[in-house]
Amino acid sequence: MQSPARANKAIFFFALYFLVVQFILVLIALVVGLAGIVTTGMLQIIGLFVSFLFYLLVTKQTPKQVLPWKGLSLKNILLVVAISLAILPMVRILFYLLSFVFASIILDFLDEAATAPMWLSIVVIGVLPAFFEEFWFRGALYTEYRARGVSVLKTALITGLFFGLIHMNFQQAIYAGALGVLYTYLVYYTRSILAPILGHFINNSISAILVYIEPYQTWHGNLSQNPVLFLLGMGGLSLAMLPVLILCLKKLKRYHAETEPVLEPIAQEIDAPAVEPAIQPDAGPKVYTWGFWAALAVFGLMTLLTEVTLRSALG
Repeated sequence: MQSPARANKAIFFFALYFLVVQFILVLIALVVGLAGIVTTGMLQIIGLFVSFLFYLLVTKQTPKQVLPWKGLSLKNILLVVAISLAILPMVRILFYLLSFVFASIILDFLDEAATAPMWLSIVVIGVLPAFFEEFWFRGALYTEYRARGVSVLKTALITGLFFGLIHMNFQQAIYAGALGVLYTYLVYYTRSILAPILGHFINNSISAILVYIEPYQTWHGNLSQNPVLFLLGMGGLSLAMLPVLILCLKKLKRYHAETEPVLEPIAQEIDAPAVEPAIQPDAGPKVYTWGFWAALAVFGLMTLLTEVTLRSALG
């Protein structure tokens, strides 16, 4: 079985490409006065989708080999929807707590996005990331690591880490990273990338839509002014939704155990496809090659730079 080194090289070169594209787009936006929502949409297409196409071209793979594109049953669709809704209050609490520690830019971005038509916000914030980010993190990278013998847990942690860091600020990096781990298990349990795409779309689209609802914004703003009430309210809702989350994940896990393994998409140079490998958690190939550390350094330094810049701008 081959080493996961190619996956690490892929995320390293993706990091370099993504940062260059982001820098160029920000410069263009400043010169011509593009709205943030438009710049973000362009970054999704050029930075993520185009780089994914480059990855397929360089590795001589087809989308079918990279993306576990299996249909979802109605039962699994409902389970993914329930999981996505159940974690919302938990994500809200984590986001709120992190706002006391790290500089926040997402709220300003959402406020600016609310000046654009709602359909545009849903497309840029909900649809494009749900597909293009998942193509990379629960598609290309998930397949690369799993096909080379990396355990589900390590794959979830690694892809979750880089999925968080791609957002370029520590506040989003932490809660997005946690969501990335969850999304990895969704694709593992269902054997379909449609599951994390759906979950990602629900989470992002709800955030995009809520900024257009004035009563909710007023209520949430007032609640946020009182940390005790916010934590009690969202904490109570999180506890109420926790059994739903656990039950739905158990049902997906049972579905995974009861269904026949499908052929995992495998890298092109591997001669014969193989079924999903049974991995020993403490055994397996060397995962943390130079590409991993180089990508971590690039994303980490840029995220740190963003944090320092934001704090300087906020005084």
